[in-house]
Amino acid sequence: MNYNMYKPDTSWVVIEIIKITALALGIGFVFYDTFLGAFVTAPAWMYIWRRDLWRHVKNCKKKLREEFKECMLQVSGNLNAGYSLENAFVQIVKEKSITESIYMIPELKRICIGLSCNRRIDDMLMEFGERSQVEEIKEVANLIVMAKAHGGNIIQLIRQTAANLSERQSVELEINTLVAAKKLEGNIMVVMPFFIVVFMRMINPAYMMILYETVFGRLIMTICLLLVLIAWLVINKIMKIS
Repeated sequence: MNYNMYKPDTSWVVIEIIKITALALGIGFVFYDTFLGAFVTAPAWMYIWRRDLWRHVKNCKKKLREEFKECMLQVSGNLNAGYSLENAFVQIVKEKSITESIYMIPELKRICIGLSCNRRIDDMLMEFGERSQVEEIKEVANLIVMAKAHGGNIIQLIRQTAANLSERQSVELEINTLVAAKKLEGNIMVVMPFFIVVFMRMINPAYMMILYETVFGRLIMTICLLLVLIAWLVINKIMKIS
């Protein structure tokens, strides 16, 4: 599995189409008083599709990193129990100690099959790091390669690596917690113009009709829509944390 690429299944495609269609029709009705106005936002459809696809890949990698951390903690415990590095990975599969993992269980089984075919554990971890493009996995693979090449203390290395992974994820969790409130504020700022327009149409529809029935009014609404879209892009850019 190449974690850097995602081929959407049917359910993901259907949900995404429904979401984008509903959003486009809503914007068309609010800003142009016709669902045909949805086609004005057509360039944004592909951007939203690609953004959601990127988010899915990012979430997959995030889940993989969390599972890899748990796996390394298990490997560290098995090494302390006297198992070799290879058997430390095999033992996780035998004991089914991380049964809730979505990605690491297939990867561990792949490693077990490779070991049964006399493949080197460090080569398989390097391959795993390249396929996943997760820095933590690539770092662990490189450290194991260096330790095997120069006779390093693999037990101490794995223990320290597992501790570093836990600390790094704790820091990222704190950062995401701090940024979550600002993300919510940004989303509210983007959504508020839509609610204001809907509210104005409800309390005084005749006052708003000039914006939908004249060329100048439609031009103003188009400019307002563009400003909202630009604000949304800027907020997403600011709040984007890789």
